[in-house]
Amino acid sequence: MTALDPMASVSLHAIVLRRRDLGETDRIVTLLSQESGKLDAVAKGARKPGSKSSGASELFTLSHIQLAEGRRLGIVTQWLVLDAFTRIRAELGLLARASYLCELTDKLVDDGEPCGEVYDLLRGALSLLEIGHGHPDTVVHAYELRLLEERGYAPALGCCVRCGKEWKGSPAAFSPMAGGLLCRACRGGVEATVMVRPATIQTMHTLKSGELTELGAMEWKPGVAAEVEACLNGCVRVRCERDIRSARFLEMVRGTEV
Repeated sequence: MTALDPMASVSLHAIVLRRRDLGETDRIVTLLSQESGKLDAVAKGARKPGSKSSGASELFTLSHIQLAEGRRLGIVTQWLVLDAFTRIRAELGLLARASYLCELTDKLVDDGEPCGEVYDLLRGALSLLEIGHGHPDTVVHAYELRLLEERGYAPALGCCVRCGKEWKGSPAAFSPMAGGLLCRACRGGVEATVMVRPATIQTMHTLKSGELTELGAMEWKPGVAAEVEACLNGCVRVRCERDIRSARFLEMVRGTEV
């Protein structure tokens, strides 16, 4: 857990990534803030019925908060909810995806590390899910790729990760463990590779580099979505070194969607 820098009070814009109970009435919330990165703080009385901090301390709520210095953790003294993302909370598929984005962010961002870009990225992704901008998995996969890139873990999509041979539009193997594409000569003996078609590689390029607000109009060719999902699930598992619990829930929800 991260302690607040010694100061009387600080004003932050923050998204709730995680929460857990503290005592009978309080919560500890893990926040991703625009100004100070990721930190833990105490939300006093958040579990009391009717408490102002109860709704504000819910997962992925965006708030403007006032944080006071505590003995070990900062204490949230004021909450101004900027966006509760009510549509996301009302739809199971969106709820599963938003929960996954928050847990993934929590796993890949270190406490106290400056990460204003990640904050902006997560806020943008949640906003797109809220307004229903295209297929929600387009937002999820674009976020996965961009977060991996921001953290320095972006998979190689333009060349073979081993020999550097440029990818020229042919089918290729993708290895999450190796860190990206493998040409025919280099893929032998590499475990857990995913054979991907050219359209899948091009789609991942677009998801990583295209204007996020314009991706809603992107068309998914048959079979591409499953390959993109397999590639990125593998990358996430490698970088997080464990399964993400919300990813299993999301997979279950996807299985019920038509």
